[in-house]
Amino acid sequence: MSFLIDTQLLLWSQAEPDRLPKSLVERLDDPANTPIFSVISIWEVVIKAALKRKDFDFDAKELRKILLEKGWCELKLTGEHVLAVNELQSHHGDPFDRVLV
Repeated sequence: MSFLIDTQLLLWSQAEPDRLPKSLVERLDDPANTPIFSVISIWEVVIKAALKRKDFDFDAKELRKILLEKGWCELKLTGEHVLAVNELQSHHGDPFDRVLV
């Protein structure tokens, strides 16, 4: 099974795995599963690290390299993805999460 996780869970998976729900850890550890991260998450880390957010104190380039080395798949962003955001209901205003959806 393939699955995409949001940026905060992605960061926890690499730096603070004890914060993850047990069910997610089990999925991440299962070799039958393929975890996916989005280029949007890498972009979010770049922006928020530049803003000196303590919860985003990561080197985005290194994070991406590690994820790819661990066998994670990278979901690219396309124009279709961006345009689809316009069709979403407005549950919250976080632009990164809206594109991830």
